Amino acid sequence: MGPDDFPPQRRRPRHAQGILENHEAEFDQTIAVNLKSCFNYIQAVAPIMLAAGGGRIVSMSSLNAFTGGVTSAVSKFAYAAAKAGSSA
Repeated sequence: MGPDDFPPQRRRPRHAQGILENHEAEFDQTIAVNLKSCFNYIQAVAPIMLAAGGGRIVSMSSLNAFTGGVTSAVSKFAYAAAKAGSSA
């Protein structure tokens, strides 16, 4: 399979908040940490991998992409959406 040249991309959600306590900035942060970070990571490592002759990128998602989110996530709906996006 070859060496692991890059660390895995993983983040942990913080304490849960309901929809009425959640703010747009927290929603945006959840999307940025769990979805946009995948894009940024892949965009950063792809040129290096191509220059080395190729490779594989594995993005880890979560069952929450299909079940609606975990109760421990700051914004379970944003977390589920982000994980669904990284599964696509």
